[in-house]
Amino acid sequence: MDKKVFYVCLAIVGGLMTGMWIKSGQAANKPSPMPTRVAVVDMVKVFNNYDRTKQVNQRLARRQDQMKAKRKEMIDKIEAIKAELENFQPDSKDYYERQKKLFKMTVELKTYTQVAAEDIKREFRLMTEDIYKQIVSAVKDVAESTGYDLVLYLDAAKIQGDSFPALLEKIRQRKVIYSSKNIDITQTVLNYINQKYKLSKQQ
Repeated sequence: MDKKVFYVCLAIVGGLMTGMWIKSGQAANKPSPMPTRVAVVDMVKVFNNYDRTKQVNQRLARRQDQMKAKRKEMIDKIEAIKAELENFQPDSKDYYERQKKLFKMTVELKTYTQVAAEDIKREFRLMTEDIYKQIVSAVKDVAESTGYDLVLYLDAAKIQGDSFPALLEKIRQRKVIYSSKNIDITQTVLNYINQKYKLSKQQ
């Protein structure tokens, strides 16, 4: 082999080896990514056992009872007018006046029922949205204070359905298949948010 050709080949191989050594050294010096710490939270459990949720549910239950009592009062008055109609001839003035009053009271009952029900649903929706935001904030605080980088939704409900499509839908919606109890921060979040709410009530 020609010496010039040999030296050229040797130089190329040497260059390749040097490049590989540099890259290998760079890879060795490159810091490894930090491991991601993951936790899970049963949001349904936190939501249902949050003291504020319980108080909101109690207040809305009282409002529903008040609405039912009001409706019963209006219905009783309507039934009383209906009973009075039987005492008059259909073509009499008294019959006409009570029938007119009955129509008015029936419309008022329907309007009251719709407005009251929508008002309760609206308050429940707003309270649910606000409570959810508070829980998310509490999860963030707990995760940051305990060193977790990612928190996943833990669905603790049993996978079962009344029908096969319902069963498949529950399986499809399952967020976490398995999680160790060591990374379940549900109770920690619940204790934290209830304590925070208790302190806010004392101020």
